[in-house]
Amino acid sequence: GGGGGGGAEVKQGSLVPWSSKNKGGRGKKFSSSSNDNPDQSRLDEVSPNLRNKSGSSSKGAAPPAVVGSRVTLKVDSGVVTNASGGGGGGRGGVGRRQDGHPMTTAIQLAFFNKIQAAFTQYVDLTEMPLGGAFGKGSGGNRPPPTLVLHAKAGAALGNLPPYEAFPLGGPFGVRGYSQGELGLAKRFAEAAMELRVPACRLPLMPANAPGALVAFVEGTTDLGQSARDLPGSPNEFFRKPGAGWTYGGGVRLLGAARIECAKDTLRDRWTLLVNFGERF
Repeated sequence: GGGGGGGAEVKQGSLVPWSSKNKGGRGKKFSSSSNDNPDQSRLDEVSPNLRNKSGSSSKGAAPPAVVGSRVTLKVDSGVVTNASGGGGGGRGGVGRRQDGHPMTTAIQLAFFNKIQAAFTQYVDLTEMPLGGAFGKGSGGNRPPPTLVLHAKAGAALGNLPPYEAFPLGGPFGVRGYSQGELGLAKRFAEAAMELRVPACRLPLMPANAPGALVAFVEGTTDLGQSARDLPGSPNEFFRKPGAGWTYGGGVRLLGAARIECAKDTLRDRWTLLVNFGERF
């Protein structure tokens, strides 16, 4: 059988890059589509103070730290074709039924839709009650510590083949597990919390290189063995748990490089992870 389809992704939010030079104001809010990337040009548009007139980073300015919220809605649809015969090959040979008559073939079309929704909140801890306990960094030039709260859920409608199901686990799902290690799901829910604390400049790193210490806890579930609704019940066949959670910590280098250690709570073991790209 084969399949095909398309999808759309919509992002809405009010993310504001934090800067030591614009911490007195909130800056402009913006919405991003699936074609937008949080590159330097987007940061310059929201906070021009991050760069000087020559276009290079301002000396002494802290790297940006995003605060605000973001909502993402993603919809995928597809169709799967299956060819089924009108009878078995049996003794009549390939292409013939047992009674000797030619075997007819029927093409069946199966349609499905997948919907995912995610909400992420970036909280500036210095603006919370007792936020003074977190300090302002060295001279106020260091970005503030942030708490990231993340929730995500998804569901599929229609005749969903197993290879189109939602994989549970992975570096951008539940760290400490490989993608799909926790199983597949037709419906799932995911939650995560991550604390980011700016760190001092590490040896051999550029002076303006953003770095942070992180601690996290996250988990996911297939919402009551939703994989049983998939053909072949893959979680039961491969003995996948269908749920799991991890906790751990690590460091962020050069903005998007992550070196983390996560605890696999199912097998009671630690895993060292090296990834590039934001988790949220």
